[in-house]
Amino acid sequence: LSFGDSVRAQVQRRLDAREAAIERGVVAIGLPPRLPERGLLVAAEVETLDVDFWRRVFGEGARAAVPINQVALHADKFLLLGRSLSNFNVPATHDRDTWRAHVHGDLLAGQVEWSGEGAGHLSGRLTHVVIPEGTTPATAGDGEEPRELPAINLVIDRFNLRGKDFGEIKLQAEN
Repeated sequence: LSFGDSVRAQVQRRLDAREAAIERGVVAIGLPPRLPERGLLVAAEVETLDVDFWRRVFGEGARAAVPINQVALHADKFLLLGRSLSNFNVPATHDRDTWRAHVHGDLLAGQVEWSGEGAGHLSGRLTHVVIPEGTTPATAGDGEEPRELPAINLVIDRFNLRGKDFGEIKLQAEN
């Protein structure tokens, strides 16, 4: 399947007496499609990627309409939760209820893990997080309001807020 030269998809499915299941497939935007060994991969190399929009299209977690278990994203401008990140790369894998990702961009980099069990759990280690001058705090109405807050266990090696270096930050929170 293709839409012009920029979007291509290829899917191999298994059909048995009871159901059809995706064995492996790829949706590639802005680059050639390469089938993974197993599962469904979404790969994109684009100028701007609005992740909030695509989360609404595909669904999330166990409720996802399409069973995506791998992503490989690169965007010059990455929009997530009402915020913009520049020069951003995210290779990630999904297994059962957990996403594991290596994130790298101008404003943050490191390893993170998200488990959707219960209200969710975010953990990982980031080498740096930079919140630049002129960034406004999130306010009511910015993006979607969470129904519940997840548990958090994060270590940030270098945290910089509006030009002030705070060094290492450890954040632990339980719902």
